[in-house]
Amino acid sequence: MKTTVNISVSGISFLFEQDAYLELENYMASLHNAYGENAEGKEIINDIEARIAELILSWQSAPNTVVTRACIDHIIEQLGMPEESAETAKPKGTAGQYENNAIPDAGHIGKRLYRNTDGAKLGGVLNGIASYYNTDVAIVRLVWIIVFCLGFFWWQEYIIPIMSTGYILLWIIIPRAKTPRQKLEMQGEKITVSSIQDNLRQELDNRYKNPKNSEFASLFANFIYGIGKILRFLLMIILAVIAIAIALPLVGAFVLMFFLLVNGTAGVALFSLLNPFWAIILSALSVIIPLGFSLYVLIVILFSLKWSRIFIIAVLAVWAVIWAITGAFATRDILQYSVPRKIAEDITLEQAPDTLHLQPLITGENGSPLYIYNDDDLSFNNNFDNIRKNISFKIRESHDSTYHIAITKSARGTDSETAIDNARKIAVDYKLKGDTLYLSPSFPITKEMKYRAQEAEVILYCPKNSILKKSPAWEQEINPKKFHKKD
Repeated sequence: MKTTVNISVSGISFLFEQDAYLELENYMASLHNAYGENAEGKEIINDIEARIAELILSWQSAPNTVVTRACIDHIIEQLGMPEESAETAKPKGTAGQYENNAIPDAGHIGKRLYRNTDGAKLGGVLNGIASYYNTDVAIVRLVWIIVFCLGFFWWQEYIIPIMSTGYILLWIIIPRAKTPRQKLEMQGEKITVSSIQDNLRQELDNRYKNPKNSEFASLFANFIYGIGKILRFLLMIILAVIAIAIALPLVGAFVLMFFLLVNGTAGVALFSLLNPFWAIILSALSVIIPLGFSLYVLIVILFSLKWSRIFIIAVLAVWAVIWAITGAFATRDILQYSVPRKIAEDITLEQAPDTLHLQPLITGENGSPLYIYNDDDLSFNNNFDNIRKNISFKIRESHDSTYHIAITKSARGTDSETAIDNARKIAVDYKLKGDTLYLSPSFPITKEMKYRAQEAEVILYCPKNSILKKSPAWEQEINPKKFHKKD
């Protein structure tokens, strides 16, 4: 069994065979010997090391795959030895010679979009687009100017703002090609030791041609460049403020989710058919995910980080699944309110006195109220697992010499039968004791009943010339409309 070692290449941990590690160590030592003392040497070595890490990752079939000597030999053949010319830095073998995984072509990499500030007039956006599509930058600039100028004659409210804002956003989003390796990626050229070295030397030789670094650069170009930098700085501040504004409700959503998971599951069960735990999780994630994704986008833009395509796809896929599941359960809950129905009953109070005292019927230990939150319609108890709905109370004149209580109950359901059954479950409590009529100011809605827009109305019909006395507690709890005779 071959000895393996764990090493870091460009900040990434890999498991190497012993001989593969020694071969790579010798190669890196040769790079340090060749370029270590040069001003641009460190940049060349860092770019080559980063490229080696990329090639090893693309070669590995699994994260813990051991890097073999064959893989390192082929990568070195592709990249070339120090001071080799581009012609001599050709591969001496093929991937088919090696065992296990196919060795990737180390030299060529697909084009990547960067801002090209070499010879740029402003931020290098158009220059970078021209480099990416292998087009003359003059043509790209001419097209941009023509379209921008059209905005002075047609669709002024659209073209000029879109072109200006679009350029600034691209300036922020697209990274600048700083290193020789990034400039080779921008051109789609082979990435070898010799190509990185040649590119860096060419950049040093031609640096004076860049209008921002040349003492002969035009005053107008420098002025526009300065304005662009200021606008970019202001836009970054705006984006930072937006990021903070998104972060605050994101934190609040997490706090609310955990609070509801600890204290609010019983309350959620009153309204939803779904398990309260999952109802809270799904509802919270449907808000947290878009807020978190927006914050991620702003952070990547603000700090010029690399976009993770896998992360973006995964987040959007999870969000779509959560929305689909939440939507299905929400639709099921909404259907519980689709059909409204009412039921009514009339109760005659036998042996009621001429003078009737009204007193609220309070449910609780020792007559103390159990309900702490009241929004003039719904009252929640301490555990939020039970609510009481206020009863609408009215007083009318009776058509005969007796007292009557007319009770109307209404509720909703998926169909007529379910709605009527929900209405029947409404408990309107009353009790006639001597000359005192006790009426409940509200009715309970339990998690077994579920909230289905239940309503209850009580009309007390009093005989003509009867006397109705309301206690202070009644005025406080129910406060009915003043007694008035029917015309």
